[in-house]
Amino acid sequence: MSVLDPVPVLHILLATYRGARFLPAQLDSLIEQRDREWRLLVSDDGSDDDTLSILRGYAARDPRIVMVERSPATLGATRNFALLLQHFLSTDGQWFALCDQDDVWLPHKVERLRRALRDHVNATEPCLAYSDLAWIDERGRLLSASHFSGAGLRHPAQAATVSALLHNLVPGCAMAGNRALAERALPLPTSVAHHDWWLLALAAAGGEVVPVSEVLVHYRQHGNNQVGASGALRRIARLLTRPAYLLAHAKTQYWGAVEQGSELRTRLGFDRIKPAWRGALTVSERRLAAHSRWRRVHAILSGAAKRQGLARSIFMLIGALQEPPPSTDRTGGCTHVSACTDMADEWTARPCSGQADRGTDQPVG
Repeated sequence: MSVLDPVPVLHILLATYRGARFLPAQLDSLIEQRDREWRLLVSDDGSDDDTLSILRGYAARDPRIVMVERSPATLGATRNFALLLQHFLSTDGQWFALCDQDDVWLPHKVERLRRALRDHVNATEPCLAYSDLAWIDERGRLLSASHFSGAGLRHPAQAATVSALLHNLVPGCAMAGNRALAERALPLPTSVAHHDWWLLALAAAGGEVVPVSEVLVHYRQHGNNQVGASGALRRIARLLTRPAYLLAHAKTQYWGAVEQGSELRTRLGFDRIKPAWRGALTVSERRLAAHSRWRRVHAILSGAAKRQGLARSIFMLIGALQEPPPSTDRTGGCTHVSACTDMADEWTARPCSGQADRGTDQPVG
C-alpha cells in the first residue's frame, strides 16, 4: 500500500447481548483510539437491559457507530458475528476486527492491527492478525499480564500452529482480518460452533497469520462471560463435581473439531491447504474420526494429534473414548489420502506461514 493511498477504514464488528454493565467502557475505549479511521457495526441479539439505549446514545454522538438492522430472532454469539461479517462484506471495507462488549481496547490497538495487516489490503488469500491480551477482573484490576502465557504458550504464534485444528486459544476480541478471510468464512458451516476458531483455522491452513506479541486488549473476566479464562476455571469446577458434564463437554469438543476439520478441507480445497495442515487433516479424517475408539486414542497417545498442553490432551482423550453424535461424518472424507499420508507424521507444533510464529480456550477443555 502506497503512502499516498487513502487509509482503509477498519470495520469493527460488535455483537451485544445484555451488556449494559461493561459496554460504556468498551465504547469509550474505541472512541479514544489514536487511529480514528474506524467504523463500528453493532448487532444486538435481543437485549432486555439498557444495552440498546446505551448504543443509541453513543451512535447519536458519533456517526462512526452504526446499528445494524436485523430481525428480532435470537441468533447466539456465533451467528450474530456471522451476520456482522455479512454486513461488512456489503460495504467496500478491506479490514475488519472482532469486538466483545465487555473488554477494553488499549489506545493503540487499531493503529497496531492496521500496521500488521497493511501488506494485505488487497490480498486474495485470507489473512488474520491477532494480539496478546491481559486479563482484568470486573473492576478492571489486572489478573494476568499475558493471555498466552496464562494459556501455557511461550509465544502467541504457537496458537496458530496445526494444533489449532483441535482447539482455539485465540479470543475473537484479539482478531482482525482482511476481506478475503471474511469471504472465505461465509456462509458459516452449520457444524461450526465458534466463529473465531473458524476464522483462525481458515487463515492458518490456507492463508497467512500475523501474530502480534503486544497486549492490545484488556480481556475482562467476570461471572457472565460466555467464554474466557474465568469461564475455563468454572468449567474445571463443573468437571470435577459433575462427571456427566465432563463427558458431554469432552465429546462435543472432540467431535466438533473433527467436523470442523472436514468443513475446512471442503471450504479451502485440499490443494490450497498448506502441507502441514494436509497432514493434520489426514490424521483427523483417518484416525481421529475412526470407528475404532482405540485407533482414535492411539492417534493421541502416539503424538500424531495433540492439543497444546497435557491437560487439554487428556481432555481430548476423554472425548475420543466416546462415540460421535449421529450427524458426524465418519466416511473418511479425504480424497487425497495417498497424497498426504507421508505428511501425517509431520503434524508438529510449529509456526504457520513462516511467522516467528477466550480463544475460545473454549474448544480446549
